[in-house]
Amino acid sequence: MKFSSTVLVLPGFGGSGENHWQSIWEKDHSFARINQDDWNNPICDEWVERIEKEVSKHEREEVILVAH
Repeated sequence: MKFSSTVLVLPGFGGSGENHWQSIWEKDHSFARINQDDWNNPICDEWVERIEKEVSKHEREEVILVAH
């Protein structure tokens, strides 16, 4: 499956290990991960700022966020 949109993966608390479905999708479909500084100690404002920064690098209408 090929996507024409930019797909950004947003792991949650703890990040997503290499066998997590998000990590597998990243590898299988060349999706990009939005990394955070500390997966185990989330600071909401910092996480939101990082997401907004990464999304702003692309055409917003073409961005798909993958999270749970």
